[in-house]
Amino acid sequence: MPFYFLDGASAFAPHQLQVKPGEKVLDLCAAPGGKSLILSYALQGKGSLTANDKSENRRFRLQRVLRDYLPKDIYDDLIRVTGFDAGGWCLYEKNAYDKILLDAPCSSERHLLESPHLLEDWRMGRTKRLAKNQWTMLASAWLVLKDGGRLVYST
Repeated sequence: MPFYFLDGASAFAPHQLQVKPGEKVLDLCAAPGGKSLILSYALQGKGSLTANDKSENRRFRLQRVLRDYLPKDIYDDLIRVTGFDAGGWCLYEKNAYDKILLDAPCSSERHLLESPHLLEDWRMGRTKRLAKNQWTMLASAWLVLKDGGRLVYST
């Protein structure tokens, strides 16, 4: 089986979720899939993982990563890949998951420090829109989390 390289900062959030075998887990913004791999291995073949990403292109990459790096029976039996809007998830399910990881899309403004030419395309409106989107996703995730469940939010 090939190796999937993930930096320590990216691995931190799924480990903080403290997933245990048998739990029902939701990764709301799952692509490209490294964090979902960590979550699926934590289930140890028991429970379920819903790996969601709204973007069709990112979702295809997510599916490919999960298929390439997970045993076929784990992928077939435990994994569900979806393409829903994370901000509206609570309209369809409530109180449904033991653990939820929300690694929300961020503004990527750090890249402006490394590549000043990107500042030409930067707009305040984009940052405000992303902040509203992050809040909507977090509020929705909170409503989808079971009582006593655990939610980890990161960007």
